[in-house]
Amino acid sequence: MARIYENWIESYVKYASFTEAPSYVHFWVAVSTIAGILGRRVWIDQHTFKWYANHYIFLIGPPDVISKSTTFKMGMRLLKRVQGFEFGPTSGSWQALIKEMQLMETDHDFGDGKIVKTCACTVSVSELGTFFKPKDPDFIDVMVSLWDGDTIDKKLIKDGGSVFIENPLLNLNGCVTPSWVTMNIPEYMLEGGLLSRIILVYGDKIDHPVAYLEDAIPDDIEEEEADLARDLLVMQRLKGPLMLTKDAKEWGREWYNKLKTETHNENEKTRDTITRKQTHVHKLAIILSISESDSLVIKQVHLQRAVEEIEKLSSYRSQVVSSIGKTLESTIAERLLDFVQTKKACKLEEAYRLVHSQLPNGAAFLDIMNGLVKAGYVKEQSLGGEIVVIALRKKE
Repeated sequence: MARIYENWIESYVKYASFTEAPSYVHFWVAVSTIAGILGRRVWIDQHTFKWYANHYIFLIGPPDVISKSTTFKMGMRLLKRVQGFEFGPTSGSWQALIKEMQLMETDHDFGDGKIVKTCACTVSVSELGTFFKPKDPDFIDVMVSLWDGDTIDKKLIKDGGSVFIENPLLNLNGCVTPSWVTMNIPEYMLEGGLLSRIILVYGDKIDHPVAYLEDAIPDDIEEEEADLARDLLVMQRLKGPLMLTKDAKEWGREWYNKLKTETHNENEKTRDTITRKQTHVHKLAIILSISESDSLVIKQVHLQRAVEEIEKLSSYRSQVVSSIGKTLESTIAERLLDFVQTKKACKLEEAYRLVHSQLPNGAAFLDIMNGLVKAGYVKEQSLGGEIVVIALRKKE
């Protein structure tokens, strides 16, 4: 079956562009969508391990800015149109997740005459807090294994049984607010392996305003969705290892050597995140290759584009990771200061509306504002019977 689109990701980003979310957000939704359809059927073989196409992608942003869950649902809706595709559970314990995954095991023939049982699952969560349990060590251990595609062999304490999955793989996407990250991601996770396995996509600005979404929807959207889903069906039939061209390997070797040299003097937390970058790049390169063709060949341009897209998220990642371990109050203080400095001046009630969902206690908000005033970052002035907050200097 021939494909309709020459580049599925570019076509998807164009299809989704009528919404307010930025194009880079749609890019990562497209990546998660292709990862879901590929499952564990394609890989890059490194003999002692394999790189698969799955991703853990967290879309992080303030409430009601880029419609996080709606944006992810656009891609997941296309997966639902592929016959036989199943999603994993979006809430419950890790025990429930792996039990459900065990029921999803399927037989695959990869052409060597042996039937292999694999279990690939996609979980898409509108509110990640209902699924993701970062303070549960067993949950973290399972999530690391599922990202790597390692065997799951766990005893289930509650019913005294056990669960065994030899070839599992989890593709996960979800949406959270910055305050959820601050309050729920423990600081020790910075030292572990799970956070370095997560793609953090931060979105706090819209691409363009859309007052009435129904008026912006293209007339041919139903046809376009059907075509995008049809190409996903073509991708679903691919199986086997992807090969890197000679040029791709040479470029990848040079890039990796430079990466390792630059991270030699970094601290352990930073080094873990940076060195994991090689895996992220090759996982993404699989997606970029298959977005364009059925050749199962990774070219130099795919690795270069993968590095470029991962690098784009570096500043967003730093912004999110820097909030881990901070109190909610300190995070809100930084957000308020950034807001006032951007606007130069704003009404006090306007500043309060910005953080009200995170901090409904008015007295606590005033305490934070008084702290910013005493530190000399802002001043309050009465104008026309209203209190106005005026930026003075940037935080050092």
